[in-house]
Amino acid sequence: MVTRKLLIYINSLLLTVFTVPMLLVGVNASATSTPLTWQDEVDVKFTFNPALSVTISDGDIIIPNLGVGTRDNSNEIAITVTTNNIAGYQLSATVGNSTTYDYRELKHETTNTALFNSLAVGTTLNQLSTPSTWGYSTDSGTSYSGLPKYDDTTNVAVLNDSTASGTETTNFLIGAYADQNQLAGDYRNVINFNIVTNMVKYTIANAPDMQSVASGTDGCPSTLPTGQAYELTDSRDGTTYKVAKLADNKCWMLDNLALDLTNSTTMAALTPSNTNADADSLTSLRSGNRTTETPQYADGAFVAEWDSEHTANYYNRASVNVASKNTTVTSYGSGSGKVGVYYNYCAASAGSYCYNDGAAPANTNASQDICPAGWRMPTGGSTGEYQALYAAYSSNATNYRNALSTPLSGGFSDGSAYHQGGVGYFWSSYKYDGDDIYNLYVNSSEVYTANVILRYYGRSVRCLLR
Repeated sequence: MVTRKLLIYINSLLLTVFTVPMLLVGVNASATSTPLTWQDEVDVKFTFNPALSVTISDGDIIIPNLGVGTRDNSNEIAITVTTNNIAGYQLSATVGNSTTYDYRELKHETTNTALFNSLAVGTTLNQLSTPSTWGYSTDSGTSYSGLPKYDDTTNVAVLNDSTASGTETTNFLIGAYADQNQLAGDYRNVINFNIVTNMVKYTIANAPDMQSVASGTDGCPSTLPTGQAYELTDSRDGTTYKVAKLADNKCWMLDNLALDLTNSTTMAALTPSNTNADADSLTSLRSGNRTTETPQYADGAFVAEWDSEHTANYYNRASVNVASKNTTVTSYGSGSGKVGVYYNYCAASAGSYCYNDGAAPANTNASQDICPAGWRMPTGGSTGEYQALYAAYSSNATNYRNALSTPLSGGFSDGSAYHQGGVGYFWSSYKYDGDDIYNLYVNSSEVYTANVILRYYGRSVRCLLR
């Protein structure tokens, strides 16, 4: 008897369940031996927001000992999923893993010989008609198919693809056929069940992009379910971001901003109609010269990357770094987990907050930034919006990280990224004093909503609906 191992990853709006069971087939010259069993965990159940609970029926999956030249099924397990996710979920399965079971066949435990071949992926048979084959069934053994290998991204064995909230049950069993020459003994492999909540695209007030979303009286469309993730596209460069209404009744981006200010085409396309900045600030961002104020850049130019030559101008010069834009790091929640672009504060504020002498008063907001039009950076500090959201999750660091979907994206300074995978830093719109700006600090166990840092450092940017 072998007990199935169960690994669970819970990411706020995205849930993937990896079950790693041992599939056993006992083959003997007679059917008189005690059947081998695949033992299920008892009453596996968990929930998250939006509520998605999974229950796998209690009991053992048993494939009886197969006499040579015979076929049989295991008993069925019932996988019941309940969700309030309005787009439903997808339940799929694969076979094998990256270490011990790097194959689709059932191998003899003693000789390590692949004698039970998997049915071809996507084929359906009315019965197990080919000797020495195995497959899965979701229709009580009427038809069978083969499971794709764990790393096969082309084929997907979808067991259930729901399209709405509610409760559904999927029955799953294994069938095997032994030929006349099959060796007696045990055969095994690993099956992985994956459950993912489906995402809804372009659903907030039928908005075609982020710039078209109209906010409600509470800062987010009043009809939007709390915790439901949606996908919206930034019209400036076509990047799609997940967004959600969180417990503070505000709509937050669940991914780091990835607007590439080193791209001349993107820079030229920035306007007050698509960006949370006026024309003067955007001119400053592009050229280093404001039309209504004394030029504030020592050399009058935008800098695409940090470099030692311009260290003295970090306070007043817009710098970004895109080298890690698509790097995936340790993350929480349903966001992409990508680092995105690092911005110093001059760039994050769309050129509006680049004072060389730190003359901006303490505890003031950068009212403009590089968020999409209609969106803005959150306020910081002990009374800001990062803190209010934290309080809305009862100051529970785990719930906060999962809800806001924070990747540990690290920061940028002195020409290189640092702390990737260990810490997440996110600019706020609020100045602390002098040259320091409030930013959110998150690691694997802690949250600091009123962290401060010099504004020439590179940080991630998040946006929320105005």
